[in-house]
Order: sequence, then C-alpha cells, then structure tokens
Amino acid sequence: MQKNRTSLLLWIFWGFMLILSFVMIRWIVPNASSKVTKHADDPENAILLDIKQFGFSMAEAFQALDAMGEEGRRQYIGFHRREDMVFPFVYGLFLTLTIYLLLRNRIKKNKLKYLILAVPILAMLGDLTENHHVMMLINEFPGLGSRTVTIASIANSVKWGALIVSLATLAILVVLNIVILVIKSHSRKSG
Repeated sequence: MQKNRTSLLLWIFWGFMLILSFVMIRWIVPNASSKVTKHADDPENAILLDIKQFGFSMAEAFQALDAMGEEGRRQYIGFHRREDMVFPFVYGLFLTLTIYLLLRNRIKKNKLKYLILAVPILAMLGDLTENHHVMMLINEFPGLGSRTVTIASIANSVKWGALIVSLATLAILVVLNIVILVIKSHSRKSG
C-alpha cells in the first residue's frame, strides 16, 4: 500500500512539474526575455547570453550586454533574479523525475542509474552557475572580468551539453519503454 501511495505521489509531482515546465517554456521565459529586447538600445544584437549554445567569448558578452543598454541590462538582471533562478530547478527536477520514472524498473545497477540521473542535475547546476556569473557580468559592465566570462561560458557549455544528453536519454527511454510494452502486449496475446 505504501509503495502505491509513493508511486502515486511521484506521478502527481511529475504532472505538476510537467505543467510548470510547459508554462515556463511557453510563456514566462519568452515574456521575460522579450522585455530585455524591448528595452534594449540595439534589440537585434541584444542576444541573451543564456541562449548562446556552447559558450561565448569576451567580445560576444560585451557586444550583447552593450546592445542591451542600461534599461535592457536592468531587465536582464531582473529576469535572472526571478524567472531564471526558478527555471533550472523546474526543468532539472522534471527531467530527473521523468528519467527516474522511466528507468526505475529497467536498470538494476544503482551506480548506472545514479549516473544517468546525475546528468539533468548537472544541467541544472550548470545553468545556476551560468546565471550567477551572467549577473556578475551585468554588474561589472562595461569592465567585464575575463574569469567571470570564462566561468559563465563554461557553465553555459555544461548546461547545454547536459541538456542534450538528458533529452537524448529521455527519448531513448521513451522508445525503449514503448518497445517493451508492445513486446509484452504481443506475448500476452500469443500466450
């Protein structure tokens, strides 16, 4: 009975995280980032450093922050303090829980299971580190520290790399679970 209740609670929490992830991806993050570009001095070049995939250079960071202008940077740091500090937890927990639910009865070796589950957590930690250092860059602007840019860029790469691996793992597990269900269904019909 306790196992069923725990399983039900996990699925309820998963559903909540699914809805929250969808809302954040569909409305909250795009609205927040559009505020930055709306208030930017040069909206075309005011690219959020977070969405640059696999890092950025000192010159790219300076160009993006300079194009934002003072009000755009103010909006950007506000976005980081609110929405973008919550979002990594939302997608990190959602991906970790989804992978766990798809894996829990498939892999018996705990070390492998924990290693697979660590990947979306790594994405979340990379994102949080990136957010912290991007806020530092905004506060330092126009005098950007090379160490801060490097850490933000590496964290960005870690985030995107771990996200890609997490999503690929998720896709493989979904296909694997569907194949297993189809095989079980056919074996019941023929047995």
